[in-house]
Amino acid sequence: MPFKDNSFTNITVGFGVRNFYDIKQGFLEFHRVLEKGGKATVLELKMPKSPFIKKVYDFYFSKIVPIIGRIISKDPGAYNYLPESVHSFDKAIDLKGLLYEAGFSNVEYYTLTLGLVQLAIAEK
Repeated sequence: MPFKDNSFTNITVGFGVRNFYDIKQGFLEFHRVLEKGGKATVLELKMPKSPFIKKVYDFYFSKIVPIIGRIISKDPGAYNYLPESVHSFDKAIDLKGLLYEAGFSNVEYYTLTLGLVQLAIAEK
């Protein structure tokens, strides 16, 4: 990130960490540019644990979201990547653990919206 060390009090990312090339490196950069006591807040999609919610979520993501994406963007492939992206991310990435590895402390972690969303708040 093209910013000086200790430049920011807060960093917030909503539904974007899944698209980082190197998530751990991104979190290391967050840590570098945050002031002492600064917070990084990460909001990201998650696969629900409930079998019923997961079934509804999978249907919505694989059938409804691509249709809406096609209508809005006029791109026939729009949003087809999203279900696999969320599945892969959820299996491979531990947000809380990566934030601790990047040097953050006091990492709070919550699942929201019936387990469909995860929120991590980490302090430098």
